[in-house]
Amino acid sequence: MNLTAPHGPAWVCFGVVFVIAVFPWLAERVRVPGIIGLLLGGLLLGQNGLGVVPAGDLVIPAGGHIGLLHLMFLAGVELDLAVLRRYRGAAVAFALLTFDVPLALGVAATQALG
Repeated sequence: MNLTAPHGPAWVCFGVVFVIAVFPWLAERVRVPGIIGLLLGGLLLGQNGLGVVPAGDLVIPAGGHIGLLHLMFLAGVELDLAVLRRYRGAAVAFALLTFDVPLALGVAATQALG
């Protein structure tokens, strides 16, 4: 039996809409955040999964940018400013460490490798 993935723009759109509509619901049914369902659905339909969405397709990079903006929006909506004010010092220290330490390690590695 020869199984091949469907192809064409209609299948790409169907696959993306199906993943967006069904996979978050399925993930939440097994008590996992919906965003994990979207990621798993994308892996399933991508070039290394079923291949419904080919590697050179322009729908996926645009959808990825929209998804990133959506994720940033959700993070901003869920941010509690009262909690941030309460832990301001720890938040600033964490932000500086997660930026400065990788930056210093990258500069040191670059200098060491020439």
